[in-house]
Amino acid sequence: MSRTQNPSRRTVLGGGLAGLTGLAGLAGCGSGPRAAGDISFWGAGGDDLPAQTRFLDAWTAANPGTRITASQVPAGSLNYGASIITAVRGGTAPDVWLLDRFTTAQYAALGLLEPLDPLVEEHSGVSVEEFRSGWLRFAADEASYDGKLYALPTETDCRSLFYNKQLLREAGVDPDELDPANGPVTFDRVLEMADAVTRRDARGNYERIGWIPWSDEGWPMTYSFARGAKYFDDTSCSVDLLADPVLHAYEQLEEWRDRLDFTKVDLFLATYQPASGPPSANTMFTGRRAFVTATPWWLSQFAKYAPDLDVGVTHLPVNSPGDQPYTWSGGFAVATPKGSSRSKEVWDFMTSYAGADGQRTLLGELKRLPTRVDVLSDPSASDPSLRFFADELQHSTSRPPLPAAQVLWDATVDAKDAVLYSRTPAREALQRAQDRVEPQMSPYCPFRLPEGFGTVGVQPAGT
Repeated sequence: MSRTQNPSRRTVLGGGLAGLTGLAGLAGCGSGPRAAGDISFWGAGGDDLPAQTRFLDAWTAANPGTRITASQVPAGSLNYGASIITAVRGGTAPDVWLLDRFTTAQYAALGLLEPLDPLVEEHSGVSVEEFRSGWLRFAADEASYDGKLYALPTETDCRSLFYNKQLLREAGVDPDELDPANGPVTFDRVLEMADAVTRRDARGNYERIGWIPWSDEGWPMTYSFARGAKYFDDTSCSVDLLADPVLHAYEQLEEWRDRLDFTKVDLFLATYQPASGPPSANTMFTGRRAFVTATPWWLSQFAKYAPDLDVGVTHLPVNSPGDQPYTWSGGFAVATPKGSSRSKEVWDFMTSYAGADGQRTLLGELKRLPTRVDVLSDPSASDPSLRFFADELQHSTSRPPLPAAQVLWDATVDAKDAVLYSRTPAREALQRAQDRVEPQMSPYCPFRLPEGFGTVGVQPAGT
């Protein structure tokens, strides 16, 4: 049976760079010593390429004597860590690396990144604390490790619920019920709406389905934040994957698996959204699915593959009427790996790319949410279609920035698959995950999450 195939910005970021113009060309992972003013940059490419090209061209034009050499190196998770490890060990690391912000602490703990505090103190003219306060707290926290700043946050996102208004109307459901102004609806109510949309053939197989709550960004971790999941206990310096909010999310997954009949859902996806199919075959775009848990990045996908679809967006579902909205945010950041020249030119480029000017230039065109407080507070700096998502950040947190972050994420994803594919009981699946993550985390103890981690809201770092 095929697993759900979803459009993902992380998977397309590794796209080709053949069209990059106005730069010094491309460097492989093994570029040699660089001349003064040369900056090696890993992370350009994919859907971001045109906007990045224009920004890098403009930056080099405004900074005579500098030259940026851009390389196609994935900006994803630690699954891509071999490239940076090889480069650092071989003395060929880039000056600047665009990486998944969630993995910053783990790369820093492995000794692959340089702390930015000395560069802040040397070049910014303000304290590290004041400098950090220019970015949203959860983003700066993700970019830190052991009390030091290791990366500068670029864009961010959040998780929300998209819905097909036309399908709901045809099923006799008023989509106005989902207006965010009414507050979040419950999981049970979304499932009721989904049932009204769902259609089966004579054999009981799905021809149209209302909602697949575990697909796309419907991770159990996503829904665990509805009950305030933390995943780590500072006091005991231990991960806690059997805490009530986490266990509840996986037990909820068990219920959905049985209610929707997972094997038939998987058959539906294999039939109408095959792994080998084009992105346009996604069942949300073809009108065979009414709801999807996703990020604002999907706005561009709807515009590209289903421009005439009448789509709305609202808060994530909650457990009980009256519960507060919740979500979580990820994103990217720029860092200096071991071996970076860490020159003034490198620092100027990083602070421009991740700073207010860069975020206004890049994110407005890319329809991404800024992490700079001053840019986020300026309505003219973001695409109007992002206003709902920008407002959602007041309810957002992030995944815990642990030095075993990627292991934690992989273990929770594998636990999800075990519940769905192997029908492993939720508690057993989480115990296996706990047993896998704990030995990877314990060598870093004592360790504490950033002060105030888990507090939601749009606050500058340090508040």
